[in-house]
Amino acid sequence: MNVEIYPKVRSLLEDFTFSLKNEKNRLLYKRRDDLDLDSYDFSFSPAIRTKTVKTLYESDLCTLCNRRISYKAHQFDEDYPQRPYLILLHNRFKRAQRRFYHEASHNAMFEKIISGTLGFSASELLVRETLRCHFGTEDIKNLEYTKNCTSNIEKDIENFNLQGILIMGQAATLIFPDKSELAAKLGKVFEFLGLPTVVTPGPSRLIYMQENRFSAQKIREEKLKIFDAVKLFKTDVMKLF
Repeated sequence: MNVEIYPKVRSLLEDFTFSLKNEKNRLLYKRRDDLDLDSYDFSFSPAIRTKTVKTLYESDLCTLCNRRISYKAHQFDEDYPQRPYLILLHNRFKRAQRRFYHEASHNAMFEKIISGTLGFSASELLVRETLRCHFGTEDIKNLEYTKNCTSNIEKDIENFNLQGILIMGQAATLIFPDKSELAAKLGKVFEFLGLPTVVTPGPSRLIYMQENRFSAQKIREEKLKIFDAVKLFKTDVMKLF
C-alpha cells in the first residue's frame, strides 16, 4: 500500500474546497436543483483508520528495491524479543497470522525443531524474513535485493542489541548463493554481520523429502543434521546447556 499519497490527496482536497468556496461564481455553473456548494462535504476520510495511515506514513519502511510488490507483514515491527537472537527464514508467500511459515505443515515442523531443541518457543526470539518484501519469481534471487535487505538485518542488530543469528533453509541460500561456500559453513559457527551465526536446512526440506517419498534413513539423516545445527546454535552461540 502506498501511504505516501495520502498527504497529497489531503492537500488537493483542501485546495479544491478553497476554490469552490471562493471562486464558485467564476468556475462553476449551478443548476436550479443543485445543492449549494457550501453544503458539500469535501473532508478526507481514508478507508483505513487515520491512526493506521499516520503510523504507516511516519514509519521507517524500506524503499531500497524498486520492484518490490508489497511489504511482508510485521517485518518492521519494533517489538523487542525476550531473547536477543535472530532467526532468518524465507517465505515466498504471505504467511498466516501467528505463523512463522506460510504452510501449516512447514510451520508445525519449524516449531517442533525450535522448541524441541532450544526448550522454548521461537516467539521468544526475533524471527524475520531474509527478504522483507514480496517479489516476483524472477526477482527473488536478485543479489542486489538480498544485499539491500541485509541493511535491514543490520538495523535489527543495532535496534535490538542482537547477540547471534540462526539462518534456516532457503534464507541461507539467498544470503550465500555459492553452494560450495554454504556447504563449508554447515555444522560450524562463523561470523556474519559481526555476530556468531549458524546455518542449517529448514523444515521445508524435511517436508519436501517426506512428500517425495525419500527413504526413512535419508529423512532421519537430514533431520539429525538440522537438530544438530540448532543444538550448536544453542550451546555455542546462546551459551545454553
